[in-house]
Amino acid sequence: MGFEPSKADYYLWIKDCGTLYEYICVYVDDIIAASLNADALLEGFRLKAHYKLKGVGQADYYLGGNYGRIKCAYAVDTCYLSAHAYIKNICERIEKTMGVTLKIYQIMDPDYRPEIDSSLVLCEDLISKYRMLAGSAFWAAALGRYDILYATNTYARYNILPREGHLNGMLRVFGYLKTFKKAKLVFDFRNFTHDLGEEIEHGWSELYPNAKEELPPNMPKPKIKAVKITSIYDASHAPCLVTRRSVTGIVLLLNTFLLRCTSKRQNTVETSTYGAEMVAGRLAVLQVMDIRYKLQMLGVPVEGASALLGDNQSVITSCSLPSSNLKKKHNAIAYHLSPYSRSCCGWSGKAILY
Repeated sequence: MGFEPSKADYYLWIKDCGTLYEYICVYVDDIIAASLNADALLEGFRLKAHYKLKGVGQADYYLGGNYGRIKCAYAVDTCYLSAHAYIKNICERIEKTMGVTLKIYQIMDPDYRPEIDSSLVLCEDLISKYRMLAGSAFWAAALGRYDILYATNTYARYNILPREGHLNGMLRVFGYLKTFKKAKLVFDFRNFTHDLGEEIEHGWSELYPNAKEELPPNMPKPKIKAVKITSIYDASHAPCLVTRRSVTGIVLLLNTFLLRCTSKRQNTVETSTYGAEMVAGRLAVLQVMDIRYKLQMLGVPVEGASALLGDNQSVITSCSLPSSNLKKKHNAIAYHLSPYSRSCCGWSGKAILY
């Protein structure tokens, strides 16, 4: 029917329809289509003639996620993503399996340190159930419940040998989800209008004279309005009392829509806040490069350079100056990735101070 696997994702198929693109996403035996006439696509694939299809029509449930339309202050009609059906089902299953009643309003106890927990190790049966809880929490986070991502990553580190305290903490996460199961992630594509500061010439064009964005040669022709990508990153320096490894936190915005969240423990042990922030910034740059490529391979144009926002003045200053001298090799590599990313992200030869 003219569909081809996209370069962004092999299981996301794309078709050029002249003034727009049509998309079909396949996940095992689940299909979702983006088209002006999705029913005609199903008829064209002759699926209805050979298979008994369920849930055909306007998308309202897909892979555990609930979809719908909502009115809000900034839009008469916009879409939302929610995991309330999945959360309702999994919480009922947990209460039945574990013999508990989930009712917690705070996602984590601020005074609890799971790395030094000395409670009893769980039995083999409870270890299996603990891993089920971790996997279920990760899927809820994948469906837009980014508010549990840090807690889920923290407790999932103990999947091999969890203790009673870790199990209580994981149950606390689901108690929080049960309490706020109706939370929605609303699609907001208004322009990002926050003041990003002044652009200052720092001579990067002398160090990278031919820097420009390398666009894929087989990139689909853009057919919709351009979008802006903004990444906000931070690092929690050495919170783990055992390993002293830092944690990276990244929020990636598509215009003003929350597209992706990341909470990840860093691989290295950084001796300073500067080093932890530099590692977090490098990961944020890589994510921006990744999402820019995927969007452009789906026919979505990206407007100008992508903004990278952080709160460590030392990192911002040193990454804005071509004359910076960094003695640690991995920091120096991250430092040069920053101007390189400007060449991959529409860099104009200017650094921006935030």
